Formats: sequence, C-alpha cells, structure tokens
Amino acid sequence: MLHSILIFTDGGNKLFHKDFISQLENPRMISNLLRTIVGFSKQSTGMVASYIEMKRLSVTIVTDPDLQINCALFYDKEDGPEFGNIIGHLILESFKAEFHEDNFTSIIQGKYNSFYSKIPEVVRRSVHPILTKLERRRGIETVLLIEKTTIAFDNKSKKIDQLGVAANISALDISGSDLMGYKADTLNFVTINGKNTIINISKIDNAVLVVCSDKAYISRELTKAIEEAIGMLKKIYSILSNLDSSGKTIKD
Repeated sequence: MLHSILIFTDGGNKLFHKDFISQLENPRMISNLLRTIVGFSKQSTGMVASYIEMKRLSVTIVTDPDLQINCALFYDKEDGPEFGNIIGHLILESFKAEFHEDNFTSIIQGKYNSFYSKIPEVVRRSVHPILTKLERRRGIETVLLIEKTTIAFDNKSKKIDQLGVAANISALDISGSDLMGYKADTLNFVTINGKNTIINISKIDNAVLVVCSDKAYISRELTKAIEEAIGMLKKIYSILSNLDSSGKTIKD
C-alpha cells in the first residue's frame, strides 16, 4: 500500500508531499536526507540509488537529471520494487507535464498543491505498463481489463468485439456472483478450458481481468507472470479505492 509521495529537487527542496496512510515526519528533512543518499551513491559508484528497503517500508526514488527533480515513494515492503518503480516514474512524468513551464528553481509554499487532483489518474494509468508487460509474454494471446462494461485495457493490434466481450464477461460475473451467493461467498476467479486456449477471468475490485493463453505455451513461468500481474493490479485498485476525485484519501 502506498504511504507517501515526496517530490524534491537535487538541492533538497521539497516541491510536493502527500501522505496516504502513515504520516511522513518532517518531509523537508527527509528530502535533504534522500538528496544526500542519491548524491553519495552517484559520486561513489557512478549510479543512482533507486530503492531502499527498511524493516516495514520500502522507498523507491525516481530521478530526472535534466530537470534535477526526484520522486520518492514510500510504501509497504511486501509490494516490491517493481510496484514503486512503475508508479514512481508515472508520477514524476505527470508532475513534469503538469508544470512543464516551470524550471523548479523558485520554491513557493503550496505552488504545486494542485497536483493532488492528478494522483488518482496517474495511479490508474499504471495498469497499462503492467498489462503491456504481461501481454508481451510468449503464449499470451489476449489481455483485457474491463471495468463494468468499459474496456480499460486491450490489445489494439488484435481484432476483438470489445462490446460483445464486455457484455459476456459482465453476464458471467453476475451469474457467478449469483451462484456464490447461495454459499455466502464471492466470485474471484474463473477458468475456461478450450481446445487450444485457456481463458483466465479474475475479479479485481470493480474490474475484471481476462487473459487468454495458448495451451501450447502454458508453463509455470507463464502462470507465475499472470499471477504477478493480478497481484499488482490488486495493489493498484486498493490504492484507488482509498482515493477520491480530489486526490486526497477518503479518510482525510
């Protein structure tokens, strides 16, 4: 789960800070500390420190050497470095795009607070690199992410009746949920075993992930890749469920 976002300059000046779960004590001091860590690692090894793991939390640091700004994400250690890397890059890119006319040299209190409202949109976009990576694996034929009856992600290179698929999946979801209702349970996963294809349908919050795989390429590695993508999506939708349209946590 995402705890905090901190965007700061190479000089250690805090540009943007937002807490979601636990509070980041003294973000200005932490900006300077992270600046020191990044600078020392670059000076001593020629490479930039990008991931710090602590007992409970992890920190991913994404840097932009041209604009000399950095984004640090604080999140649960169990989420892993890939989780922070994907969201961190998207947040920093979105921040730069939002304030593209700024050189980030003048520090004015509250100048970048409007970026709060962009956070849910950025987090939602993180599903694309996750599913694109899955889609490129050998043996994966189709990847669809459906939110209600809307296609949130699909393979544009393959001709698919999107409305038909979305409607059928929605109907299957309702039928499965009705069936589980008799057992006071919920529907999480459905496997459809065809002659040459296996279709995995996973319920993730208010979305449904559909992955079609060629049976000839089914392996432990492919199954693991699908499971990892599902796990990442669950983390993303968990964050989204705690955000409202203003970019603040519902608990705020």
